[in-house]
Amino acid sequence: MFFLYMGEIFTLLDTVDEFYGKKNKLENTLLIASQHLLWTQLEMFKRLLARNLEAKDAYIIWKNYSTNKEVYDTLYKEWLYIDPASREFEYTESFDNRFDNKIGKLLDKVEKEQQLQGKKIILLDDWWHLIHAAQEKGRNEKYDILWIEQTSSWYNKIKDMELDFFNVARSNTKLTYETPHIGDLCIERMIQSIEKNEIGSPKCLVVWCWPIGEAIILRCKKIWIPCTWFDNAQKQLKTLAQTCNMDISEKHFMDFYQEKIKDFNIIIWATGANILSFEQLEKLWSKVLLMSASSSDREFPSAEIRKHADIKTPEIHRDREYKNVVLINSGFPITFHGNYHEVSQKTIELTIALLYWWVLHQAFKDQRDSEEQPLNIINSRLLEWFKIRMIQKKNIKK
Repeated sequence: MFFLYMGEIFTLLDTVDEFYGKKNKLENTLLIASQHLLWTQLEMFKRLLARNLEAKDAYIIWKNYSTNKEVYDTLYKEWLYIDPASREFEYTESFDNRFDNKIGKLLDKVEKEQQLQGKKIILLDDWWHLIHAAQEKGRNEKYDILWIEQTSSWYNKIKDMELDFFNVARSNTKLTYETPHIGDLCIERMIQSIEKNEIGSPKCLVVWCWPIGEAIILRCKKIWIPCTWFDNAQKQLKTLAQTCNMDISEKHFMDFYQEKIKDFNIIIWATGANILSFEQLEKLWSKVLLMSASSSDREFPSAEIRKHADIKTPEIHRDREYKNVVLINSGFPITFHGNYHEVSQKTIELTIALLYWWVLHQAFKDQRDSEEQPLNIINSRLLEWFKIRMIQKKNIKK
């Protein structure tokens, strides 16, 4: 069966449905999701509803910087609980502080409305907000919670925890096939910003590297934009440095910053954290574009820059200029502009299929023969479909 939206066919999601069969239904299951709301996520939620996930048992808190309005409206019409506070954007405050507060209120609401004992609770998380909030009040010990995390940045933080979780971002499938396309998108958006801000001789600094930073660096090299990288995980990336003919600084980043950062007019941050203060950025003497290739607005002191910017507006995807600093996309990831697809549906569906597969695996795992090793099976099936699509796409271009 194919679900069609905007003329698109979701064959990879069909592969997941085929694997689990139509008879397996989601019963006694509660889904709590912290997600970007794009077209492929909409398709995943619709398929979960088709498997008898009741609308009253689905709670979605969404990120306003990475949500498409049409997708939001469609899910709202399905009577799913779409957290209304997620729509708010206060440009003078950091996104994380407000979002964490909303997450806490959402989990309190769920506990108040639901009988959670005896239910399978699936947390579909992006950036550890849900996992952290659930642990704070010991909910992970009280209830049967199954965790799914989809970001690379939080992998190291949660990998040693005694949690039944799966990290989609560390899937070889995602790293091999999606990350390069995200790297392409970052370069496309970077070039747009260079042209818009009339940067004549771009010199780019990428802070942190793997996996998305690595993809950006390799693409800068291909289009002849001078690019330097800095990553505290030096040993892991020596091969990359040799490949790109780049120097590896052994100094602490702050020493590097004081000595070298003024040499660059483009800074792309992909660390998941900020170690530059607003006062330090004020010292930059030439025009510099600040771009995030990670998540949220945490890569820079974005709230402070927005607060002091020449134009004060709640428009979330607007560039903010203060003195010589231009904060691209209000400090949010340059990969999100509010479109229904940011990369092609064929590309991103691979990741959504992995998310969808893991939600079903967590819900149905007691009904499957463990010897079947469903992870290996579904990965091979998804990759087979994906490779066929890429071959077809190349043939069409020819």
